[in-house]
Amino acid sequence: MKSGLMSKKYSAVALLVICSFCACSSMLLADFEGCVQSVFRLSGVSKNNQPVFGTCFLVQSQANVVWLVTAAHILDAIGGDQARLLLRRAVNSTYESFEASIAIREGSQNLYARHQNFDLAVLRIVLPDGIAITTFSLSSIADIDAVRRLRPGPGDLVIIPGYPYGEPCNSGGFAFTRSGVISSFPFSGALAGGMFSVDFSVIEGYSGAPIVLADKSRRIVIGMVSQEIIIEELRNSQKAVKKKQVSPGFARAINGTVIREFISSLR
Repeated sequence: MKSGLMSKKYSAVALLVICSFCACSSMLLADFEGCVQSVFRLSGVSKNNQPVFGTCFLVQSQANVVWLVTAAHILDAIGGDQARLLLRRAVNSTYESFEASIAIREGSQNLYARHQNFDLAVLRIVLPDGIAITTFSLSSIADIDAVRRLRPGPGDLVIIPGYPYGEPCNSGGFAFTRSGVISSFPFSGALAGGMFSVDFSVIEGYSGAPIVLADKSRRIVIGMVSQEIIIEELRNSQKAVKKKQVSPGFARAINGTVIREFISSLR
């Protein structure tokens, strides 16, 4: 798979800082601060010249090469060959954000891998010098053994960092952190089909956001926000039954096991 990232030149160059939460079997995240530092805004313009916003997170591959993970419908919606990634650099003991262009296709050929059955896309990119970020390791995404051991399920609190309407929480470009509760059962297995639900109102811009168990003793990436759940409400009237689509405030999420297996298949 080809990769590429183009950035403007900057006079102030910070040291390249790429830290990852390592290993091969699933590992718990040391702190949530590192999780937030691994999340970024992804944006672009549609073919109809409308803004497209989403969230993505970076997973370490090697050196300054990383996997960008997001909801496939975000990259699909962006027209042209380029998307924009909001990165950050260290400046005088604080952070400063800047946008870099990333190549997502060449002509009609997508550069990102799209999962055949899920709203999941992965793009291999090379990060520019002079940035200060943290990345997830592949082991910080739950595999089936971690799911069996940690047993996430209904009622578990989860943390979800993302960009509502594409807005960062400060000039450093960090995501707003929100919370939700796992609302479906079972969490995994044949009946779940690689998906689960979260009691979490999906604001535009949160698609692609990682979902992390809030419990410190079980803190691991268990999934990714795909889209809001829409249900059909039926109302009886005097003449006929009227159908109306409503959002009950739930998110449809892709299980972390699916994400980890897909990334592993691309390595």
